[in-house]
Amino acid sequence: MRTLDFDQALTTLVEGATELIGADRGSVLMLDEATGTLSIRVARGLSDEIVRSTRIRLGEGIAGQVAATGKPIALQDVRTHPGWKKKQPASRSDQYADFSALCVPLEIHGTVRGVMTFNQKRSGKPFDDDDLEFAGLIANQAAVVLFSAGLHRHFLDKQVLEQELKIARAIQQRLLPQCPPAIPGFRTAAAQTMCHSVGGDYYDFVPLASGELAVAIGDVAGHGVGSALLATDARTSLRESLSRGDSLASCLEHLNDVLQADTSDEMYMTFILGFLDPKKRCFQFASAGHHMPVLLRGGRVERLPAAGSNIPLGVRRGLKFGLEDPLMLERGDLLVLFTDGIWEAADSAGRRFGTAGLEESLAGHRKKSEEEIVTAVFDAVARHRATPEPEDDCTLIVLRAV
Repeated sequence: MRTLDFDQALTTLVEGATELIGADRGSVLMLDEATGTLSIRVARGLSDEIVRSTRIRLGEGIAGQVAATGKPIALQDVRTHPGWKKKQPASRSDQYADFSALCVPLEIHGTVRGVMTFNQKRSGKPFDDDDLEFAGLIANQAAVVLFSAGLHRHFLDKQVLEQELKIARAIQQRLLPQCPPAIPGFRTAAAQTMCHSVGGDYYDFVPLASGELAVAIGDVAGHGVGSALLATDARTSLRESLSRGDSLASCLEHLNDVLQADTSDEMYMTFILGFLDPKKRCFQFASAGHHMPVLLRGGRVERLPAAGSNIPLGVRRGLKFGLEDPLMLERGDLLVLFTDGIWEAADSAGRRFGTAGLEESLAGHRKKSEEEIVTAVFDAVARHRATPEPEDDCTLIVLRAV
């Protein structure tokens, strides 16, 4: 239901109600929970100036009292109500041909969302209990209209949000490498799955003027849109630094300072950045609080010692990042970089897939193509976890020396 349709439905309801009750004036006032005030949404028999200017605080006056207590009021003379003398301007008194009034709450699932008011009975008689009972029935119908409109508005908002997330996901996917880079002496593959429409995992391959290949993988704390924005910020800043020809350590220092300035204290990003020299078969890298890569050599898994920094990006400004020991790759070596969504996947007993599960899967499929290895690892993770969908973003990069 569009806003126009919603207002039209309420207007029709107010017009019909005033006719049935025999009143010249009727209105629906909606409660703004943020400000705690009532304002007129639709009305009959009231001037535009009154409709625009009326603001009633919760608990004040007749309408404010009904909204606060949820109890209807029928008054033969509104001037007897304490709120009239204290809050009603004298200039308003000539607005009434008589001073009888009805006010009933609009409740949805026990919560007052507004009130309906009726004034100036045409017969000249004051409103009575029969009028109050009838007004309550009308208020129930108005509440149904409000509830239906709220559901429909929520549905439309959800559709808009889903479409926006779909677009955001498409953009984020387009920012990832669209095909493995061609590197002499190496073959590569990579894949990523998100636990939400967008996420905070990031990976990249960037050819450098030196002939080296920059390889990056990162994981922003948390999930969803905020993490996705920070991951995109990291991509932009990294590529800017790489385009200037910055050193590996300088790239991380620049990236850290940018993320620290752009994010809140609770947000951070683990990261690995490496430069692969295909001629020397050397992979020089640095870690910012990220898991060390896994190296398969001759069918064996070799654990790489951590020698550099272990502080994530964005924690504080001015961090320095030490390099890890250079990794000299041999023909047949398989180097694997990953985010923690891989090893944190848990089964129904709470057992994690772990680095051991990753190493076992890699060893069992090491003779397959790089793309098949990536698929096999993701399949193994999916079989292990208790939930149908991942609870964290998962990213995997495979580099093979050939």
